[in-house]
This record gives sequence, C-alpha cells and structure tokens, in this order.
Amino acid sequence: VATVIFTVSVLNLLIAVYSNEYDRKEKQAALLFFKERAGICLRHLMEPLWPRWQKRPEWFWRWWKKLKQPACPETYVQRVVAGTITALVVLATALAELLSCVLVPLVLLVAAMLLLQVASKRCDWQHPRTPENRTHFYLWICSRASFSRSNFEEPSIEDLNRSVEDRSENMNRNLETVQHSVEERIEDLSRSLEDRSENM
Repeated sequence: VATVIFTVSVLNLLIAVYSNEYDRKEKQAALLFFKERAGICLRHLMEPLWPRWQKRPEWFWRWWKKLKQPACPETYVQRVVAGTITALVVLATALAELLSCVLVPLVLLVAAMLLLQVASKRCDWQHPRTPENRTHFYLWICSRASFSRSNFEEPSIEDLNRSVEDRSENMNRNLETVQHSVEERIEDLSRSLEDRSENM
C-alpha cells in the first residue's frame, strides 16, 4: 500500500513539479549559462594572487642561480606546493582520527583547497606550449552571433517611457479606428431608418 501511495501520489507530484520548473527555466537556459560562466570567471579573477612566486620574483631567481640547481625553479616551486598540499591533507586526516575537535582539520583542509586552487592558476612564467610562444594570455567569453546586450539588461527609465509612449500611440490609433467604424455604422443605420420612413 505504501509503495502504491508513493508511486501514484508523491512520485507523480515530484515529476509534475520538476517538469514545470524545467519548462519555465528552459526559456532562460542561455541567459543562466552565460551568467554562471561569467560568475566563475569573475570569482577566478578576484581570488588572491598569493603565493607571490606566481609573479616570478627576481629575488627568487637570484637565489636559485646561487644554488646552481639543475632543475628550473618553476618545477621546484610546483613540487613544494604539491608536497605542502599533501602534508596538509595527511595532517588533517590524522588529526580528525586522533582528536574529537573538527575545527582544526577543517581549517587545514580549507587551506589545502585554497592553495591548490591558487597554484592551479596559470602563472606569468608558464608560457603556453604553442609554436607562436605567445606571452600574453586572454580571457575569452564566447557568445552567439545574434547576441544583443539589450536582451539581458534591465530596462532603463527611458526605455520604459518609450515603450509607454509607443503603447499609448497604438491605443490612440486603435481608438480612432474604432471611432471611425462606429461613426460609419451610425451613418448606415440612420440612412436605413430614413429609407424605411420614406417607404412608409
């Protein structure tokens, strides 16, 4: 009985609600997609630029040349960051098992996640592996060919006033047409009445 009630009542109700929401959101799918992608790009651009090795500091290069290491400093920094993230995750797991406090492992995991996100960004010294060897990076936001900014912007007061004026003009035009047709009908009726009175 419970299965029948769930299948007939609750499941059909959920399907109806989700179908209605899908039909309503399908018309705004493109706008929601563009907004979400722009929000992701904005959050990525607004994140902090630490650690400062992403800007390729000169003091780090001078210090690295003094050490005369065979590997490039970028590889060394990447290894240090990877080791730090691994150590933070392992330490957070160990503390979560040993301690009853959840706050310290949570802070360590958040620090590891932020460090991983920042280290995953493309740095100034990470040149793309292309034949052109471009040194400038660009952020591209694609849109369809028929894109119009006015379709996604909030209407301004001028646009509202213009739309109100257009609608009032259309209404006046329609009223004039209706008035003219009513006058013609009245004239026809008066003629028909005159003809009947003459015939009588």
